[in-house]
Amino acid sequence: MNRADGTELFIIDEDNGRHAMYLARMDTGDSTEVVLVKFAAKYHEKAHRLLASNNLAPTLHFCTRVVGDMVVMEYVPKSKGQSLHAAPPPSLLVLEVIRRGIHQALGLLHKEGLVLLVDFDGVGQDGRDRYSASLNPALQLGVGRWQIMERVHDSQNLERMMERLSRRENWCDYCQMVFYVSG
Repeated sequence: MNRADGTELFIIDEDNGRHAMYLARMDTGDSTEVVLVKFAAKYHEKAHRLLASNNLAPTLHFCTRVVGDMVVMEYVPKSKGQSLHAAPPPSLLVLEVIRRGIHQALGLLHKEGLVLLVDFDGVGQDGRDRYSASLNPALQLGVGRWQIMERVHDSQNLERMMERLSRRENWCDYCQMVFYVSG
């Protein structure tokens, strides 16, 4: 699956290769459910489980170290037939729901001393861990490659994201991030 928009891939480029994602079927005993299987260089299981237990992230079924980390989680499908990239920008009311949900998620993580930069591949310990050396500068996250992670970066990026969303700028860049939080 394409990391940016969830579409099916036939040729894997560098970014999607580093974060390979697949849909699979998982036997739950009584039934079979479609799950998302993701391979990442590192994944913060504790952070994902914390937010999932507060209904702020999909259910995490399994996480184990292979070469990197293999993660099996609840698959949250797109709206029937509509890509989030094709969806209209959110209303002001929806923007407030998004802001509150992300603010709540960051509060839970910060209480545990964790910093979240975009997704669970980038979670680290406040003041101790570093951002990835392969961090994409085009994302304009206000942090540098290999920089020490700090909670304030989360707050700054939340404000930056909400400002861009309110201007209806680059709506599709934030589709994945806000989809689960806003329901």
